[in-house]
Amino acid sequence: MKRVCGILKRSHHTQLLQALHISYVSTMLLKSVTSLYTRIFKANSPLRDLCAYDLSAFMACSKTITGTITHRLTQLGLSPVDCAFTKYVPCHRMCQDGVIDSLSQLIHCANFIKPWSDEYLMSVLLTK
Repeated sequence: MKRVCGILKRSHHTQLLQALHISYVSTMLLKSVTSLYTRIFKANSPLRDLCAYDLSAFMACSKTITGTITHRLTQLGLSPVDCAFTKYVPCHRMCQDGVIDSLSQLIHCANFIKPWSDEYLMSVLLTK
């Protein structure tokens, strides 16, 4: 994304990604896994029975079978019981501050694509 925006490769990228509203891969993975687990328990299927058995084994012994979705949830630090019966909403790591707001405003400006415009220079300075 830094190359697309024309910003130097040694510049910091975290605030740039937040200004462009790009999510982390880990956040998207967490959201997908929890959504799937919740949907499994809403439908009456053999998969639900298998996951319910795995969940009951986890509740009884605090052990999971490697490779199952219950194991993945515990690796991510979530409670499989909570994820099975309630919709999990991940907390956003992307916090807003003045630098991110300024970068967002500068990047979305029409003059940003010009290499020596004030908007471009300010965004380069904000990412250093």
